Amino acid sequence: MSRLFFLAAVLTVVLNLFAQSFSPTGWKYNDNITEQKVNMPKNTLKGMKHGSDIMLVDGGSFNTRLTRINELWIDPADTALVLQPYSHKITVNPFYICNHEVTNFEYRTFVKWVIDSISSAHPENPKYCYYADNELMNVPAINTNKIEYDKVNIYPDTLCWYRPNLANNYTFDLEHLRNIYFMHRFFNNYPVVGVDWYQAMAYCKWKTMRLKEEALKKKKTINTVFRLPTQAEWQYASSVRKHKIGAITYEPEDDSFFPLWDKKGKLRYNIVSIIDKNGSTIYTNTQNKYTASVKSFPCNYYKLYHMRGNVSEWMLDKPSESQFLFYDYTRLQGDTLAYSEQITKQLNQLADKTKKMELLTTLLNDINRKLKNHFVDEESEQFNNQVNVLSDLRNKLIFSDSDLRIVKGGSWEDGVIYLQAVACDLINANTKRRSTGFRIAMSVSEE
Repeated sequence: MSRLFFLAAVLTVVLNLFAQSFSPTGWKYNDNITEQKVNMPKNTLKGMKHGSDIMLVDGGSFNTRLTRINELWIDPADTALVLQPYSHKITVNPFYICNHEVTNFEYRTFVKWVIDSISSAHPENPKYCYYADNELMNVPAINTNKIEYDKVNIYPDTLCWYRPNLANNYTFDLEHLRNIYFMHRFFNNYPVVGVDWYQAMAYCKWKTMRLKEEALKKKKTINTVFRLPTQAEWQYASSVRKHKIGAITYEPEDDSFFPLWDKKGKLRYNIVSIIDKNGSTIYTNTQNKYTASVKSFPCNYYKLYHMRGNVSEWMLDKPSESQFLFYDYTRLQGDTLAYSEQITKQLNQLADKTKKMELLTTLLNDINRKLKNHFVDEESEQFNNQVNVLSDLRNKLIFSDSDLRIVKGGSWEDGVIYLQAVACDLINANTKRRSTGFRIAMSVSEE
C-alpha cells in the first residue's frame, strides 16, 4: 500500500510540473508568444449568458502554407480578392472566440435594446418612429435610419438581398429575403448579414456592456472586451489542428488540399459552387442556395462552426501593404522588367478600375494554366515572375481604395479559393453585403 502511495505521489508531482509548463494544447506559454505570464481564466465566462458559446483557443505559432495559386481559378469579377502567396509565421496569444457567427436573433436583441432605450428617453415622440400612410390609417413604423448606438446606425441593410453581388454571376431569386430574413423567427439562427465593420464593432461594444452588467450581478470581474478577431487569430483558429508526430505538436492544415467532402460524400462547407481552372462550374450546391443555420455544417478542431463558408467575416485589424505586396520591383530585369512595363502601359490606357482588375485577373488565370502544365525550369521561372508581377499589380489596385478592412473565410456565394486561410477580401469598412457577417472574440485577461 505504501509503495502504491509513493508512486501516486510521484505521478502527481510529475503531472503538476507538466501542467505548469504547457498549456492544454501542448504549447509552452512563453514559447514564441510573449515573455509576460498570461492568466488563463478558463471559467471566467462559465455560466454567463453573454459569454455562452465562447471557446478558449490557446496561443501558439505556426507557419502558413504557400497557396498553390496556379491550381486556383480567380473570377475576373472578384475585385477585392487578395492572396498571400508566400509562407509566413503566425504567433498569437491565447484568446476567446465564439463558436458561431452572430445570428439574426442575437443582433436583433441588440437592435431592440437600442430601440427600447430611445423609446424610454423620448416616450411622447419616439425618435425611432414615423407614421406611414396607407389606405386605412396611419401606422407607426420603425425609422431604421434613426436607430443609433455609439453614433453608428446599427440596423442591417436588408436591401442587400435585392442588390446583386458584383463578384458573381449567380441569378438566385433572393429578393423575397429582404423583407423576412432579418426579422422572421424562421431565420433566428441564421447569420446576420448586411452589416458593415462599424456596425459589427458597435455590437461588440454593446455586448461588452451587457456582459459586465451580468458579471456585476454575479460578483465577477471582466477585464477584457468583446471585439472582432484579428486576422492572425482567425487564421490560427481556422487552420491549426492537432497531429501526433512523436511528441504532441501542432501543424497547420494544408490549405491547398483541405477536403471539400466528408467520408460520406457530403459537402463540408456552405459554398454555392466549385469552379475549375477553366472557369467552368463542376459542382452546384442545390441544398443551400444562400446562408445556412450557424451550426448546420461540421465544426473544426476547436469546435468552431463555419470558419469557412456560409458568410465571410469582418476582421478587427486594418490591412497593411507589407502583408500583401511582396514583389521587389527594384530587382526586375530582362524579360520580367519588359513584361511589367508592358502590363503597366495597358493598365494606364484603361480608366475604369473594374476593367483594370478584369485584365489583370484574366492574364493571371491564363498564365496559371500554362504554369500548371509546364515543366521546363527556365520557362516556369519566367511564368512565375509574371504571376508575381500580376498578383502585385492586382493587390496595389485593390489598395487604392481608402478605409480598407479585411474579410475572411469565404461565403455561401463564393468559390473554393476564398476558403483558403491565406485568402481574403479587402473591402471598404462601410460595405454591407448579403454574404458578409461577423463573429465575436475576446482577449485573455493578463495579470
